[in-house]
Amino acid sequence: MSVKQAETLIKIVGLRRQKAEQALAAAKAEVMQLEAALADLQAGLDGAEAGQAGFEALSLSHRHGHVARQVSLIQQHQAALQDKTTALKQAKERLKRALDSENRLKKQG
Repeated sequence: MSVKQAETLIKIVGLRRQKAEQALAAAKAEVMQLEAALADLQAGLDGAEAGQAGFEALSLSHRHGHVARQVSLIQQHQAALQDKTTALKQAKERLKRALDSENRLKKQG
């Protein structure tokens, strides 16, 4: 492999590593955002179940489906969180492979 080809390959691998780092950071941010939203939803539902609201308010919210909507939203957020957690694991693996490739190139050159 010529010197120019090696330099080009190192640049490509470096860009791949940078892209993997950015994807990992974005995935982490999305997971943290979903976890916070899920905690807020759960806290709202727990507050209603703990009797913090008056009987009339709870009766109206139950009659109009508020609790069912909250439970549905929690389930949707849990599913989204599971998907994003999988995406986070994949992003970590891509970064690991990119770093491995970069290390191999450094050892060769």
